[in-house]
Amino acid sequence: GLPEDRIVLDPGIGFGKTFEQNVYVMKHLRDLTSLPYPMLLGTSRKGFIGKILDLPVTERMEGTGATCVAGVLSGCTIVRVHDVKPIARMCRMTDTILAEESADRESRRK
Repeated sequence: GLPEDRIVLDPGIGFGKTFEQNVYVMKHLRDLTSLPYPMLLGTSRKGFIGKILDLPVTERMEGTGATCVAGVLSGCTIVRVHDVKPIARMCRMTDTILAEESADRESRRK
């Protein structure tokens, strides 16, 4: 009985998943974002980032940024992060580039 506009999907990065499963989800985000609901991505400072970059939790901002940009490129519309200001800037840049590409494609079709 929940209205569809109240549904947001979250692949649950880091919650009971192995390193390999987290990487798999990240590689297949486009499949998940093809579903008819907004996708929330919560990768901020997660363990799989630490394992890839060999960094402690306090030094994972760049890895978080990379996963958030990858998420935006894959169609995620919401990101949950600890380092809001720098990640918001990265996502805003990515959104702008995607909008420019979309506008370019549309103008070529006409």
